[in-house]
Amino acid sequence: SADVRVSHAVTSSDVESMPVDLPESVLLGLNQVDDPPVPPGQVPVQAPVSNGFMPSDMTLRRWKKQPILFAYDVFRFVPDEWQKEFLISLSDPSKSKLALVAAKNVGKTAVLAIAIWWYVLLHPNSQVLAMSYTEDQLKDNLWKELALWYGRGLILRKTFTFGKTRIEARERRYANAWWVSARAYPKSADDETVKAALAGLHAEFCMIVLDESSAMPDVVMSASEPILASGGECKIIQAGNPTHRTGPLWLAVTRDAAHWWIRKVHSIPGDPSRSPRVDAKWATDRITQYGWDSNEIRVSIRAEFPEQDATSLVSEEVILVASKRWISESSYSHEL
Repeated sequence: SADVRVSHAVTSSDVESMPVDLPESVLLGLNQVDDPPVPPGQVPVQAPVSNGFMPSDMTLRRWKKQPILFAYDVFRFVPDEWQKEFLISLSDPSKSKLALVAAKNVGKTAVLAIAIWWYVLLHPNSQVLAMSYTEDQLKDNLWKELALWYGRGLILRKTFTFGKTRIEARERRYANAWWVSARAYPKSADDETVKAALAGLHAEFCMIVLDESSAMPDVVMSASEPILASGGECKIIQAGNPTHRTGPLWLAVTRDAAHWWIRKVHSIPGDPSRSPRVDAKWATDRITQYGWDSNEIRVSIRAEFPEQDATSLVSEEVILVASKRWISESSYSHEL
C-alpha cells in the first residue's frame, strides 16, 4: 500500500503548516498554484479541481475552511441558501452544537451526509458517530445518502472503505482510529443501553450526528455532550422534522436555545426563504387539504412543532391558558 505522511500528534493548529494526514496517493496529483480564496458562501466559476483529479495540500486546507467549496469541488453540489448557512457555521470553531429543524423533503439528509464527509476527510484521525432513532431509519436514509456521495467523490473512494455499518481509512494502520460508525438502539432500550450505543469516541476530532432527533429520548443528548469536554473541534449535529414536543430537538430550540446554533427550514409557498427543493403546488395542496393550523402542516411545511403530541390528551397551550384563567367562586359553588 502507499506510504503515509503523518504526524501522530496532529493538532488543529498544525493543519495550516503541514500536509493533511492523507495517503500520498491522495496528496500527490495537482501541483498547480491555487486560485485566490473564494469568499464564504460563494461557489467558484471554475473549481480548482474536478472529479478526475486529486487535490493539492493547499486545496485540502481551503476545503477545511470552506465546506461549501468542498461540496462543489468533490460532488459538484451547489447548496441552497440555508444549506450554505449551515455549512459555514459547521466550519466555525466557536459553534460546537448545531440543530436543523426541518420540514419534509428540504434536503436535510443530503447536507448532513456532506457534512460528515467534510469532517472525516479533513480532520485527521477523526471519529464520527451517525445515529437515528431506529436502525432501519439510519440504514434507509442517512447511511444510504453517505453511500450516494461516496460514489461521487473520487477522493473519498481513494481514502476510505465503505461498509454496511462502518466507514474506515483504507490505510490499515489508521482503520481503527479514523472512521464513521453507524449506531442504533432498540426501541425498547433503557437509558444505559442508549448511552452504550454512543460510547467509544476517544479522539481529538469527534463528531456525533443525530438524524431525526425529535424522536429520540433526552438521554441521547446527555450521553453525547461529553465529547465537547476536550474543547477541541468536536461537534454535535442534530436534525429532524419537529414531530415531538419532547426530546433533544425540542429542548435545543426551547430550554437550551442559548447553547445551540439553530436553523429552521420551511417550505411555505410564497415565502422567499422557503426551501426551493419542495414543489410549491404540492405544499399549497397539502395546506388546503389539512388546514394551515393542523399539526400535519406545522410539521411538514412550516417546520414548527405540533401544538400537542399525538399521545397528549390536552395541549400545553390549553393548559397554560387555563392556568391563567380566573373563575369566581360563585360560578362553581352551589348551595344544596
